[in-house]
Amino acid sequence: MHVIVFANADSQSLNTVTKAMKDLGASNVKKLQLINAASGIVSSSAYQTLKGMREVASISEDRLRQLDPGPMGKGDGVPPAGKADSVDPWMEPEALNVTHADWGQSLGFSGQGIKVGFVDSGVDYKHPDLAPAIEAYVDTTGAGLKDEDGHGTGTASMVGAQGYYVYNSIIGQYMKVKGMAPDAKIYAAKVFDKFVGWDSNIIAGIEWAVANDVDVLSCSVGTFELISNGLDPISLAMEKAVESGVTVFVSAANEGPGQGTVNSPATAMGVVSVGASTFFREFSQEGFLMPVGGEWRTGQVIEWSSRPPTADGRMNPDIMSPGAFGWALAPTYYLSSSGSKGVQEFGGTSQASPVAAGCTALLMSAYKAKLGPDLPAPAYWEQLIRSTATNLGYPGYDQTSGLINVSAALNEMLARKPAFLLNENEWSVDSKAPKPLKVTVTGTADQTVTVEPTDYVLMSDYTVNMEASLVGAQSVRYKITIPEGADFVQADTTWSAGGPFVSFRNAVYDSEGAFVTYGPTYGGYGKLAQSKVSLNGPDPPVVGTEPWVVWVFPRGGMMPSTEILVKTTITFYDEQPGGWVTSSVPSLNLAAGVSADFELNLNDLAPSTPGTYFTQVRVSNGGQTATIPVVLTVPVSFEENIGTFEGAFTGSTISYTGGEYYYYHFDVPADTANIFATASWAHEGNIVWIWLVSPDGRMIVVNGGGNDLSLWTDTGGLAAFDTSIKNEQLTWSNPEPGHWMLGIFAGGFWGGDFVEKFWGKIVLGADLYNPDSLSFIGKAGKTYTQTMSVNNILGVAPIEVFGMPASGDMLASRSATYKGTIAPSHNGAEDTYYVLVMPNTETLELTLTWPAGMSPLSLNLFNPAFSAAGSSVSPEYGTQKDGLAAMVIEDPMPGIWYVYVNYYGMSNFHPVTYSLKISLLAPAECMWLAVSATPSASVTIEPGKSVDITVTVNVPSMAKAGYYMAAVYLHSTSGDRLGIVPVMLTVT
Repeated sequence: MHVIVFANADSQSLNTVTKAMKDLGASNVKKLQLINAASGIVSSSAYQTLKGMREVASISEDRLRQLDPGPMGKGDGVPPAGKADSVDPWMEPEALNVTHADWGQSLGFSGQGIKVGFVDSGVDYKHPDLAPAIEAYVDTTGAGLKDEDGHGTGTASMVGAQGYYVYNSIIGQYMKVKGMAPDAKIYAAKVFDKFVGWDSNIIAGIEWAVANDVDVLSCSVGTFELISNGLDPISLAMEKAVESGVTVFVSAANEGPGQGTVNSPATAMGVVSVGASTFFREFSQEGFLMPVGGEWRTGQVIEWSSRPPTADGRMNPDIMSPGAFGWALAPTYYLSSSGSKGVQEFGGTSQASPVAAGCTALLMSAYKAKLGPDLPAPAYWEQLIRSTATNLGYPGYDQTSGLINVSAALNEMLARKPAFLLNENEWSVDSKAPKPLKVTVTGTADQTVTVEPTDYVLMSDYTVNMEASLVGAQSVRYKITIPEGADFVQADTTWSAGGPFVSFRNAVYDSEGAFVTYGPTYGGYGKLAQSKVSLNGPDPPVVGTEPWVVWVFPRGGMMPSTEILVKTTITFYDEQPGGWVTSSVPSLNLAAGVSADFELNLNDLAPSTPGTYFTQVRVSNGGQTATIPVVLTVPVSFEENIGTFEGAFTGSTISYTGGEYYYYHFDVPADTANIFATASWAHEGNIVWIWLVSPDGRMIVVNGGGNDLSLWTDTGGLAAFDTSIKNEQLTWSNPEPGHWMLGIFAGGFWGGDFVEKFWGKIVLGADLYNPDSLSFIGKAGKTYTQTMSVNNILGVAPIEVFGMPASGDMLASRSATYKGTIAPSHNGAEDTYYVLVMPNTETLELTLTWPAGMSPLSLNLFNPAFSAAGSSVSPEYGTQKDGLAAMVIEDPMPGIWYVYVNYYGMSNFHPVTYSLKISLLAPAECMWLAVSATPSASVTIEPGKSVDITVTVNVPSMAKAGYYMAAVYLHSTSGDRLGIVPVMLTVT
């Protein structure tokens, strides 16, 4: 099994742990000093030995991660309008101009003396347009240095491309691709191969970059963590890199526009998380959504850019950077579908992160040239680029600090013009203890700086609602008049029919017919296309005498075969001073080089109902406008141990994992018997999970998703949801005291309207069963019964309840072995197994073996929330010796787990016979105790009802007089832990 073993913090423990792993026969052992850990492939017995060592702090699964390939801008069936004529070559990407990096380069600053690291899929170090920038490279995957995916070459080119001629056969045009800092030196770590990579490979790449003293590190890895709190191993490694003095940029992910969709490791403390803004010259060159050579606007926030907050309530992303869409270099041996070599279409926050990293490398070279050789700490660079970012005119929720701006940053850093620096660039505040934010402003020259909290006010009188019945390739264009005073426009399109394989998009054009932005969709259950448009950005759309156009059309390959009602609503907003944040002063008069302070506080307008809220504060000197995004968390309050909450689902594109996440925070006092929580909504068609997060940041129990095993088909997960469910609930007994969260994830949206309200309650110490203990007195060889009542009085959904007779704290191992054959023509080339894990289970262990000489197999595990919990594959096996893939999950979440056995790799598939052993270490069963409701014969309890369960004691004939203790663990089939009922037997 692939593991990461964390050692204790003393100086010798890591060496001891590493040696022990090797002595125990572990293979591929790597010392990960950055996080004081070692990784390797260990046996089950070695795992148990390591777990018992006093030098071991903890053991984590070394997970196999998927490299996010980035959202594709095309795929909607709209053909290009033609090819571009051969004219003077363009300098690409357009991000050079949008960020003003080209202006910085014209001053002679282009990354000289700066080291930029990458952890990605490698780099084509022989590419003539990139080779001069490559200083060093390393492969941590064992697969060789070749960039098999093209992703790493694309990201590296955003920094180091030299601007040489390259022929782009996609558009039939010569062009030049130039990075933001072409004179920087690139250190490229290959940590992914064929779009997958282990945590340990990624961490090893980060460690290598730190060891090479890189100044900047860019990571375009978006790994899905259901609890996005920055506590996973990769995030911890990124945090350590920042502590080592590296300014780290991480792509925020492409899962928007839903709330809370930022992925790991962008959630790591101290990194700069990067969202994506638009630059559509590529679309004009290709004739996509506009004629070839058509006009376009830049500087909008693209729909799929992930949105804040993190699970623990922090504002994230931190800054915007161009990511939708542009050209990048590709490996010269990489042949695209259009026949183009050496250049590729690129996009996503995967592009935005290296663009921001390259801009910062440029700024660092300017600092060294003008201010001295010693660079400031990473916190300074984050403050600089966020303070000087271009205000895009979006709410802080969407744009956070704004678009990275090299010219404004140079003006501040080199005191070229009146500019200012903020020491605080965001405010994450809890209403329970609302600590004011003190902000220090430092100016480069005498200037007056205003401080203005703002609010986006809906202009409800101007809302436009439209609908059309569409079939096949039919589309509709709506003409829209922009009302006077509007600062922000939002176009939402939704539909309720068609299932996961029907999808629509929308696109917006201004009064001059220029393309402004669009709402791409990717299928699934999201059923939302959303285009948000600022009228006050750096390249604002024109509002003239001609109306705007909103075009609604089906995505290619996802057109409806029958008529579907498609609804579109257009809303307008006016950004006004005010809102629920107050500044201590309206303005500051700054003298050159002198600092002054202001303080932000919540006022009486601050929301008081539980949930998460967003606003912004604009700080401006007339030429520079900094945005301080604000996120407010209002925890659940309780009256007689009952707290309530409400919210609304609004849909999501569902690009990869997508959806929308809402967290409700609450405190659990000591000696609380249980946590009982519910969530409800009005309409069928929504797919919702709810879960509890413990004080140490772990998901404890999850229910929902409408997972119906009878619906699963060979086509995979899209067919696996029962969308008729409108209520979910969960229970967890004996919770530890502290700060808990109830998480709600909507992975599917009904689409019948634009908002689906939800509501629920949290009850602390609910009375769920009676009596709370059982006592039997009897003689050897006799049988006795008692009845206990279990209720669902507070419930909103039926629950399947059973009891497990347990022998106190004793544990026992139970296992089952399954035989199977994987073949390309069999069951979609994969087998699926379902494992019911009871509460209080200590370990879940999986071992997959197959004969030597066969194609390698992969073992993949998903938890009850259908989040990837682990993957294991040993491609070095299966050739000279038997194949082996294994994993162990400590303290597994109760509920149904999903196990997939499939091929590893993309070719040379042959039938493979395998053996899969699944083992559980769980409370030992008490042999003299029986319960009428069992896992295979559970009892259904409807909401508001109760049932009686019979508990039977069969006193062993050889039992001696005395006292015997056992317990009945009350569970539900979905993983709820209702309670533990002590049972005392007195034998006379």
